Amino acid sequence: MDDFEGFVMVGGKDKEMKSMVSRLHPKTTVPSNIHKDVDVNYGSRLNCFAIDVTGRWCALGGKSLHVIDLEAPYKPGAMKTQSQAFQISVVEWNPHHSLSSYFASAASQEITVWSIDTNTSSFTLNSKVSAHTRPVSDFAWNPFEPHLMATCSADGNVCIWDLRDLKKSSIQYRSHSPPSKIRWCRGRGNIFASSHDRDVHIYDLRKENTPQNTFTAHVGSITSIDWSYLKTDQLLTSSQDKKVKVWDTTQAEVKIPKYVLETGAPVSRARFSPFGKGIVTAAQHSDTTIKMWIAGDANVTTPVHVFSGHSSAVRGLDWRIQTDVNGTSDSACQLMSFANDDHIRLWAINSSIRQACHSVSRSKKKASEVSDFIVLDLGQEFHIIKSYGIPGCTVQELDVHSRIAEIRVDGPTGTAEIKISFPQMYPRNAAPSFEFLPNTTFSINVQSNLRKMLSETAHHQVESHQPCLQQCLSKLVLLLKHVPLEKLDKEASNSLGDQPSTSLTDEWAKIINEEKSQHAVSPDIVSYKVKPTDTLTGIALNFNMKPQQIKQVNNLFSDRLFL
Repeated sequence: MDDFEGFVMVGGKDKEMKSMVSRLHPKTTVPSNIHKDVDVNYGSRLNCFAIDVTGRWCALGGKSLHVIDLEAPYKPGAMKTQSQAFQISVVEWNPHHSLSSYFASAASQEITVWSIDTNTSSFTLNSKVSAHTRPVSDFAWNPFEPHLMATCSADGNVCIWDLRDLKKSSIQYRSHSPPSKIRWCRGRGNIFASSHDRDVHIYDLRKENTPQNTFTAHVGSITSIDWSYLKTDQLLTSSQDKKVKVWDTTQAEVKIPKYVLETGAPVSRARFSPFGKGIVTAAQHSDTTIKMWIAGDANVTTPVHVFSGHSSAVRGLDWRIQTDVNGTSDSACQLMSFANDDHIRLWAINSSIRQACHSVSRSKKKASEVSDFIVLDLGQEFHIIKSYGIPGCTVQELDVHSRIAEIRVDGPTGTAEIKISFPQMYPRNAAPSFEFLPNTTFSINVQSNLRKMLSETAHHQVESHQPCLQQCLSKLVLLLKHVPLEKLDKEASNSLGDQPSTSLTDEWAKIINEEKSQHAVSPDIVSYKVKPTDTLTGIALNFNMKPQQIKQVNNLFSDRLFL
């Protein structure tokens, strides 16, 4: 069984037996070229490309539609020639593993959904919709609802479609300025953004009539928008005014960007990196390079890395990230680009580039900086919570398929009911979002501060590719237990931006340290990778446990360990 790795998860406080052995977990096959620079002469002018959620397949749009295997990029892929005079302007893969074989393309007013046969790389038409009365300028799949798609067009409309019923759009927003780009928030399934010349509109599906926020982002036309992988509410915009800006969309009125990056040239594309604090940009005209910058670092006036190789202006770029069915990704990724030189390039991301973006590999961190709670996927994290619970919390729902948890926390001064939504790439590249439900008894001010503290804890965990549910809920329980309601409300009203006040953060840290010293926090779980020479009895002896205990908590029916 060479396609599997075995992991044993064991541990507990004060050597008390609290163990968890992971089920045998399929290895993610890393493409042989993921650590290499690859240059492919495509031989035809491209308008767009998209990479599927597994990191293997790439759809290319221009006069025709191609699908190539990125593990064998030099081999000709499947092709569909456009029967109409219109070229393909946008192509996007469905981001859900359950529908990872589906992708869509836009040509003029129509959007076509295709399905690929991964054995032959051939693809067939699945459905088609005349989405707008003028050409489609952009569309995007919802990261939480696999059948939901947002589209925008030169007709001035932003539409939400349920692909199970294409007779008409389910929601429609009308804008005076035609939208050009549209993107869903990676961490919130109800939030998305669109660009309109120099302006940005932020939408919430729960408010169907109008955008919840509108602001002018640049003095020149916006050329791209992107949501952060790690900071759920941060939105990036790039423009012809030579600037890239990062915005905090949680503000009631978005006026001032958190960061401004002066690139020195009109920007055609910009993307957050899925690691560290990086942003990659491509210029519109004379500059043929791709530059990597640090977001929010005031001391950096030049890029930390330059990707050189194209001989003409870069027209598109995006990340190739290897993920498995649980949404976790390998640490390896590549930057993909295409240019007017008709070349497609895959750029390797080595450790020096990661370190330049302030991204430190978990294996290189000090042991004290890495949590011992290691979980292979969201399903196992939910299983641990179900098995052992968290004192002070009542689990109302744990749905691994919709990636949602609903938890009630009863404190001495009130009740908090929280809905936690986990993005597809959690815990490797995205933090969950937190929403207080109607049965919560705390004021809006208190909810706001609690949400900020939960988000801060979650972001800290996922930056190290660690799960966060146990940590977030344990901290919430302790905070409600020890901090008076009046102080929570006061601190909430005094807290600005996306960080909680310093005094409350310090007090929270003090509480956590005191509780840990009293062993009030639920036991840690550690990981052990099974080696070919290991036996279940040997592992049990090594961790001062009984083989039957390991078998029982992991639903193992024999003493044999398959690798």
